[in-house]
Amino acid sequence: MTSRRPASSHLPRSKGAERENARPKGAAILAVGMTPEQAGSVTSRLFGALGAEIVTAPFEDLENVRLSDVIAVVSPVVSAAFDAVDVAQRLALLGFTGHYVAYAPTLPDRELVRQEVREAAPDLAFEIIETGRGPYLAAS
Repeated sequence: MTSRRPASSHLPRSKGAERENARPKGAAILAVGMTPEQAGSVTSRLFGALGAEIVTAPFEDLENVRLSDVIAVVSPVVSAAFDAVDVAQRLALLGFTGHYVAYAPTLPDRELVRQEVREAAPDLAFEIIETGRGPYLAAS
């Protein structure tokens, strides 16, 4: 039986040994721009039960993550601080060779987003997933 890693962790913003210890130690999923709670919910919905460690990092801290231990990166297509093109460009610049998955409830033109990301980072394995909006409350 294998031991289960912590459900999620957050990279500290301080420099030094503490940051080194917080880096992923094996196969990990990196959730960009999400809280640990959001990351746990989103990654389980998108990836199922892979058993991988979930690590969160703000977009501006991507260069501080040891990407060689990351099997997949997940982020929203658009957030207040970045979009999927920004993340793809940064990952390509940092030499990331895993998979990048961006998600959104719905997209008006999914292929346009895919094309923009592929133009920005042509060697990156990229996928977009539309999660849907979920149930709505019925009006009485």
